[in-house]
Amino acid sequence: MEEKINITVANQRLVSLFEFLEELKKHLDDNQWSITIYTSISLEDIKNFLKISSLFAISELDLIVAMKQIESPKYRWEEIFFVKSIYLTIYEVLITYNKYGKFLNEYVKQRDESIKAKYESITEELKYFKQEYKYSSEISRIRNNVSGHISVNFNSYYETVLQFDRRKVMKMSRDFFTIMEDIHSFLIFILQFEMTTINEKVKYTQSNLQKHLTNYVVDMRETDAVTAKNNLSKRIDSMINEIKGKSNQ
Repeated sequence: MEEKINITVANQRLVSLFEFLEELKKHLDDNQWSITIYTSISLEDIKNFLKISSLFAISELDLIVAMKQIESPKYRWEEIFFVKSIYLTIYEVLITYNKYGKFLNEYVKQRDESIKAKYESITEELKYFKQEYKYSSEISRIRNNVSGHISVNFNSYYETVLQFDRRKVMKMSRDFFTIMEDIHSFLIFILQFEMTTINEKVKYTQSNLQKHLTNYVVDMRETDAVTAKNNLSKRIDSMINEIKGKSNQ
């Protein structure tokens, strides 16, 4: 028996994902935390993670809407329309995700085994999905001839859309949705880790700056202005190098 989509859960997910997307947009627009000495990755890398997270949030939203609509369509063409949308969404997500492959590989290579294991698990899930649903042949063909474009070979177009198997498409959607949620959780884990690291090091800096400024006042009293300034500069440079060293561990 075909498993039906839980509409209540789907609607809750629509709301939470849209709120998450709005939050991501704020971070992408925010340059207030652009001091990168506090993290082992650059500001641009952090924005890359935000962009990938946005990709999956948008895609999950699109997929949920399409899955809801083909659950009980009033007309056959409504079902066809949303099936085409599902194929297009899946294809475009995988294409875009692949573009970030090198970036993700480089990041993961420098992290601990737990992060590597999570990433490798996702990679295996994607590999299996592509094989199971014939990504290189069937999904790409439907995207190119039906979903992304309307092929001038109308016989082929009609045959393709009229032979859509709703049960197969729903199963494919659920399988892909599971992978997207795994990737979503993985990306959120990384973002939280990096932002927590930054916040901790900002607090460390604020605490030590106060101490260095106190020493600067003492130096001004006991030595001269030039010596005091040089000592303060050395202390701050040492603190920054220490923060950078911890970030690269």
